Amino acid sequence: MNCYVGQMSENMSMNESAEFAVRSYLEFLGDPSTAVDGSRVAALEAQVGQTSDVIAKLKLLEELGRARSGDTAALRQAFVTHAKSWAAANTIGLDAFRALGVGDIALVEAGFDLGRNAPKKSGAATARPLRPARAANVSGSAIREHIAGLTGTFTLASVMHDVGGSLGTIRKIVDEMEAAGRVRNEGSDPSHSSRGRAPHVFRVI
Repeated sequence: MNCYVGQMSENMSMNESAEFAVRSYLEFLGDPSTAVDGSRVAALEAQVGQTSDVIAKLKLLEELGRARSGDTAALRQAFVTHAKSWAAANTIGLDAFRALGVGDIALVEAGFDLGRNAPKKSGAATARPLRPARAANVSGSAIREHIAGLTGTFTLASVMHDVGGSLGTIRKIVDEMEAAGRVRNEGSDPSHSSRGRAPHVFRVI
């Protein structure tokens, strides 16, 4: 059971569950480490150290790698499921979500109406199919193309959830685009209010 699902109580009211889903996803965007279950990682590390069978160790190392990355797919899916109804109940608009790093693709998948220029859902047919979140084989050119088309500010985590790839790859590409004068680092997110260090926000120029 992943750390997100483990915290979801069956006794939560519908509104509490929705708010928990929204909060967990926003906290992840601000600090990706919140998606990691530290106790599970520690337990798997201990098992790896105590296991001598190479096949068992191989399987444990694979599981450890997934645990260290966190179950971000569950976080995103919960946000997509609950965000629109929770936002309507709490009078939260699109700009507020965007200010905290939520990408337009996630908002569209959640059911928000972004107007005529909204990106299509990842399941829809497009000339350039959108990769699912955390797609390991997304190309650098696809990431650059996605970033170049962004408006407003964005974070590394929001790019990862919109187009895929790893945070390390995205960070390298953003650094290259910044050095080329195509992206500006606007410093720490002034609206960050959740636990952990505030992420840097960037803007295409």
